Amino acid sequence: MPRKWMPIYVGIVLLLVGTLFTAFLLGPLRTYADYVVWGLIALLALGGLALLAYTFLHAELWWYFLPAFLLLSMAAIVYLGVERQVGGRLLAGVLFLGLGMAHLAVFLGDRAQRWWAWISAGSFLVLTLALVVSEGWSGPLLSAFLFVGMSVVFFLLYAFAPSPARRWWMVAFATTLLVVAALTFSLSKEIQTSVARFWPLTLIAAGVAFIVWGLVQVFQRPSPVVPAYSPPSPAAPSPSPADTSVIPVPEVVSEPPAVSPEPAEPSEQAEATTEGP
Repeated sequence: MPRKWMPIYVGIVLLLVGTLFTAFLLGPLRTYADYVVWGLIALLALGGLALLAYTFLHAELWWYFLPAFLLLSMAAIVYLGVERQVGGRLLAGVLFLGLGMAHLAVFLGDRAQRWWAWISAGSFLVLTLALVVSEGWSGPLLSAFLFVGMSVVFFLLYAFAPSPARRWWMVAFATTLLVVAALTFSLSKEIQTSVARFWPLTLIAAGVAFIVWGLVQVFQRPSPVVPAYSPPSPAAPSPSPADTSVIPVPEVVSEPPAVSPEPAEPSEQAEATTEGP
């Protein structure tokens, strides 16, 4: 899908939806309310599924997971809110669940490069769980639950992220959230029972376990490194006198320099001319 066509598609969808709602509110389509609702649900669901399938076929367009799951969440919200009369808390949970699943798909596509998406996915999933199970909870207890959930998110990020994406600040941040959750839980009314008052012992036990683990890592003697066995290489044999592979170097014979005849003296030349016939 070319990016330049995207505003046109969005405009067509908004135009159709706006026309549908206008006709419904002004009266012509009010008698067909059920059909309108189911048509809207089908439109949102099919749009989300089509966009989701397109994203799976084109992995480089991973950001399309966000609108795809958002459309599916909207379809579920319309169905549950209109047909099933579900309350607002659960509808908000459905929306957060869709956003969490979108970011989870982004994270699973490339855990090494898109590890940050797990933080968003975990946050939305924790909010979804809090909306579902926190009916009637007190404020401190709900806060402690959220802090514990986010602490688990960061612990899981450190545990399942590839080694290039692991950072020690993930464990430090998760531990900080866990301590804040314990402090918040101390202020809740649920802590007044005799058994619940001993919950700080779990923090003491966790602290002792971390200290022992750290000391073992610090004082552990490294195992001796045994070099790998390699057979000795045989020495290269010296060439024998009869070895034909040795090319003899020819001797260079120096020749005596050529002597040029000396010119005759003038007296000798005169004698030669007088002895003539």
